Amino acid sequence: MRLFTFEPGDGISYKVLFGRLPSETPLIPHYLIFGFGEAGDALIMVYFDTEQIDYDTFARRWQTAQHTNAMSGPYYIEIAAYSIFAALTGNEEDSNPPVNWPESWRQKLPAGLMG
Repeated sequence: MRLFTFEPGDGISYKVLFGRLPSETPLIPHYLIFGFGEAGDALIMVYFDTEQIDYDTFARRWQTAQHTNAMSGPYYIEIAAYSIFAALTGNEEDSNPPVNWPESWRQKLPAGLMG
């Protein structure tokens, strides 16, 4: 499990929590934990029992998040969160980051955590 600050270049600092936890059942190898917070907002966490998560599945889980002190709108935060999640799990072709992120945003993620 790793907590890090991510600054893609849009003028906002994000908190990201990412890691894998062992499962207690042989049917699920591990749980994937992902947390995301914008600037001074609370860190919102979701967990998944597989890494093959598409945007629609992510969005359904993410809709339960309640942001308390966000600078951006809920859709922007959701897109930013999923873009980071997709890059960390190796699902980059499904990632469509916010338009004001520079092309080099993936290079700012911790390399040891990715896909």
